[in-house]
Amino acid sequence: MLHKSVGLCLAGLILVRVPMRLKSAVPPAVAGNVLEQTAAKLSHLALYAFSIIMPVAGVAMGIFGGKGLPFFGLGTVPGLDPKQSGKGWIAGKAFKLHKQAGRYFEYFVPIHIGAVGFHYFAKGQNILKRIF
Repeated sequence: MLHKSVGLCLAGLILVRVPMRLKSAVPPAVAGNVLEQTAAKLSHLALYAFSIIMPVAGVAMGIFGGKGLPFFGLGTVPGLDPKQSGKGWIAGKAFKLHKQAGRYFEYFVPIHIGAVGFHYFAKGQNILKRIF
């Protein structure tokens, strides 16, 4: 229940975050070589992709798998009966996508945090101040 509830909260936050990001100015890039610049762009794009794919796949699993979406014990958004709707296959595909993306995410986040440490300790760049 907690996993799904937090996922619903994150889905709501990404609905706000993406339009804000599209309307806001991007801070200037941190000094670095072409490889670092490319890695930064791709990694941030990947973080946005994970932030969209994970909640969408999770919601699809709950709705089309018939179990619904519980929200912190306050109630449950009901799911569709997969036998009656004929859309249980969507839940299966969503499960595979959610699981695979989650596995990549588990590796990607520590690498991303490590890159922040590299910039701070090895290059003397406090790149976190760009987000505040």
